Amino acid sequence: MVSQSSTTGQRRGTTQLGECYFYGIGVPEDESGAAEWFDKAASQGHLEAQVQLAKCYYSGHGVPEDKAKALEWFGKAANRGHAESQRTLGMCYLGGIGVPENRDEAARWLRKAAEQEDSLAQATLGVCYVFGRGVSENKAEGIKLLHQAAEKGVDVAQMTLGMWYLHGFAVLEDKTESVKWLRQAAEQGYLGAIDLLKKLEESTNEN
Repeated sequence: MVSQSSTTGQRRGTTQLGECYFYGIGVPEDESGAAEWFDKAASQGHLEAQVQLAKCYYSGHGVPEDKAKALEWFGKAANRGHAESQRTLGMCYLGGIGVPENRDEAARWLRKAAEQEDSLAQATLGVCYVFGRGVSENKAEGIKLLHQAAEKGVDVAQMTLGMWYLHGFAVLEDKTESVKWLRQAAEQGYLGAIDLLKKLEESTNEN
């Protein structure tokens, strides 16, 4: 009889072999071969293989691009608590990518990922709360989530807060707070933040 730990090890080994082919580690790079190994391990229930196979289908690496199949595998991983997969499902439902747009379902998956401290999910869910997309409008909760994401370095959250503090949208107008977040986004190369900071400086110099 094969022990459970031995079976788990075999699945992990199959996944790692797929990663070797995908990245060309010790073998010639072969995305098709990688996808085959991911498929074998994913079909046996290996979580990381399910995620990798989902990404292959999503982007068309080693297999024909198939968003519906990608979401099927992301769904399996998401139901097992994989935060990145939960966030991806949420984003797809929000934008109608591979599935019909469904804001309620989007918010449900984004919330699950955000509860696991997924910063991109926190940022997106924050915007959902501010505008009442798939959830009851709650600007305070939305701003709180955006702050959590911005503090973890999510540039789009930093840019959003910078804009909103500048114009007093969903928060009290606060130029100092605005510049703080815009600078953090700009330091990460966010072009919109760099542009806006330049305009603010020019405006200050003119006055």
